[in-house]
Amino acid sequence: MIHLSTKAANIFEKELARISNFEIRYFVTQCFDQLCPNYFWYIPASQRNHHIPICRTRGGLVHHTKFAVKFAHSFLEMWPSVPETAYDEVIAAVLMHDMLKRGTEEDELVTFESHKLAISSHGIFCAVAINELWQTQYRGLLPKERALRIIDAVRYHMGIWTNGYKYEERDVVCTITHLADYAASRSLHKWTAERYMDETMGYLS
Repeated sequence: MIHLSTKAANIFEKELARISNFEIRYFVTQCFDQLCPNYFWYIPASQRNHHIPICRTRGGLVHHTKFAVKFAHSFLEMWPSVPETAYDEVIAAVLMHDMLKRGTEEDELVTFESHKLAISSHGIFCAVAINELWQTQYRGLLPKERALRIIDAVRYHMGIWTNGYKYEERDVVCTITHLADYAASRSLHKWTAERYMDETMGYLS
């Protein structure tokens, strides 16, 4: 039996425990070990400060990933007719979706040339790297159809903001992965503030 004793396995212990299939769990940890740049563990979730406060601090991207897994779990519980295989695949994709958010270098512009390209293409960049690792080392571990659903969900986790996105071609794994990332990326204090600016709520004064 292979034991998971990697950095990702320790930091994402609770999130990985949600994946019942050991092969998928192991594949996720290997992707982190072999592909994940060190900056992932320390940078804020974004450069535009649109996440909740804890995700704007040191380690914010990891906090964001953990929140996204919680949202994914909730969506999977309420989603109608989710395929049995989808749960593990969604959690795997959500864990890896921002693994290469700034590319292979600390400065995302080294990889992506422009900030706009970084936003729309970091999922594609990450999916290509994961696919390459699967093709070269883990084809015997993870069946093709499962691997490709995970990889596609990472590729399109930005939804309509992804280069070349076509909604009608996305499956439930892609859809829930995107929604979980989107929900975990919203700064809820902005929505809460609207309650105090909404004149229709004046009757509470």
